[in-house]
Amino acid sequence: MIFEKGKKEATSALILRFIDAKSFPELKDKDGVKLGLMVSRKTGCAPVRNRVKRLLREAFRKEKSALKEGVRLLLYPKPGFIPVCERQAAQELKKILDKAKLLK
Repeated sequence: MIFEKGKKEATSALILRFIDAKSFPELKDKDGVKLGLMVSRKTGCAPVRNRVKRLLREAFRKEKSALKEGVRLLLYPKPGFIPVCERQAAQELKKILDKAKLLK
């Protein structure tokens, strides 16, 4: 559903697809914010992909309270984006959320 009916934003490092769950009556659990992560094999071997997911998930956890309610996000990094630290992942996440106008 998020690919067919959702919106898309992209930066140099990340791609974000999102929908507002309150606009779709067929979705259950319309409160809160949910995140899905996809990391391609082109990013690297399994430990590298897991690290990217872990850093993005932690950055999301810290930004979650600043997001609009009822949003469903699908976030995936472009091949070659491997954040060195949590701060870099947080900067990229904040940049794409701001571009998508999802911050309160």
